[in-house]
This record gives sequence, C-alpha cells and structure tokens, in this order.
Amino acid sequence: MSLPPPQSFGFPPAPAPRKRKTLPIVLASVGAVFLLCIGGTVIAAASSEQTQQTVAGDARSSTEAVAVASAVPDRTTATPTAEATTAAPSPKKTTTAPAAEKTTEAPAEPKLSVEQQNANESAESYLDGQSFSRTGLIKQLKFEGYPTKIATKAVDSVGADWKDQAAKSAESYLDGQAFSRTGLIKQLKFEGFTSSQAVHGVDSAGADWKEQAAKSAESYLDSSSFSRTGLIGQLEFEGFTHAQAVYGVNQVM
Repeated sequence: MSLPPPQSFGFPPAPAPRKRKTLPIVLASVGAVFLLCIGGTVIAAASSEQTQQTVAGDARSSTEAVAVASAVPDRTTATPTAEATTAAPSPKKTTTAPAAEKTTEAPAEPKLSVEQQNANESAESYLDGQSFSRTGLIKQLKFEGYPTKIATKAVDSVGADWKDQAAKSAESYLDGQAFSRTGLIKQLKFEGFTSSQAVHGVDSAGADWKEQAAKSAESYLDSSSFSRTGLIGQLEFEGFTHAQAVYGVNQVM
C-alpha cells in the first residue's frame, strides 16, 4: 500500500537540484593534458637538442684534443732514451809535478895524459910552498921542460887567486928586505903580476913605509958609507917619498 505524499505545512516546495555542467570541466582537463603533452614534447625536444649539442661539443672537444695531442710530439716516445747504465766513476784528477827542466850536461872532460897529470901536480906543489904569479908559474913549469900548452893548462887547472898570491909575495919580500911602496909594486910586476894584482898585494901587506925607509937606510950604511944628503937621495931613488927618506936617514944618522 502506497503512502500518501507528504503534506506541506505552508512552506514553498524546495527547488529541484540543478544538474552540474561537467562538459567544461572535461574540456578543461583535456586541454590541460594536451598542454602538458605539448610542453613535455617541447621540453624533451629541447633537452634532446641540448644533449645533441653537448655531445657534439664533447665530440668536437675530443677531436680538437686529439688533433692537438697529435700535433704535440709525445715527449715520452718521440725520442728513445738510452737505457740508464751505471757509469764508472771518473778518475780523480791528480796534480802532477812539473817535469824537471832538461839540463845540458857538460861534456865529459877528456882523459888527461900522464904528462898533463904530472904538470898539474907540479903546479899545485909550487903554490903550496911559495907564491907565484900566473905568468911566473907557467915560466917555472916550462923551465922544468913542460910544453907551453901543458904548462898553461896545468896552471889554469889549480884555480889560484892571483891577487892573494900577490899579497903573499909582497909579505915575503918585506920579511927579507926593505922596500918602498913603489919599489915593491915594480918588483911584483917584474914577477909577472898585473898592475892591479901588484897594487892589491902591496896595499894588503899593510907596511909602514917610514919604517921601511929606516931599514933600507940602515942596510945601505952596513955595506957602504953615505953622506946624509946622499943617503936621502938613494932612498928617494928606490921609491920612497922625500918625507919617508928623511925620516929613514934621521933614524940611522
């Protein structure tokens, strides 16, 4: 059994509900999806292009790098290096002493003959006993029979100091008799000494010539008689100075 419709109690009837308009919403949704698809496609295309550009850039960079690398020679393989070997230590530098200068040795003297040896010994023997000038000793050896060449070589071989020989000869003369300085120089020159050797010998004797004048005056008076003036004249003739002669005569008269 059906119930009767309800009754209204003075209120107007409720309006019937409006139907929702779903078409615009659907269209909006479809549009949004479409836009999203298009946007995604664009983004994907952009991303793909960017990726391609990146890949192309990388490829280009790789190609350039390869080209640069091929242009630059490989330092490790371009020049083959010799295998490292342990080198022997270099010898230490040693300072060598400078070579001694070559000296020219004097040629060996020829062997002396027996006669030459005898002459040499004779010259040395004479000089050991008395004084000689070079010329006087050569004359003495020649007097003994030696040839001039052998006598000269013998005298030169002794290496005598002839000034010293002159001094010894002057002393020997003054020990035996009185001489003036001038007279003794003449005597040494007569024996063969040079002028310089004779002067050196006489001056080396250190004689007191006034005393020599006195000895000479006394010697004259022992053998003969003289006047004072005559004795002074004789001493001056022997080479004494006037003062020396007067001094000598005054000592004995």
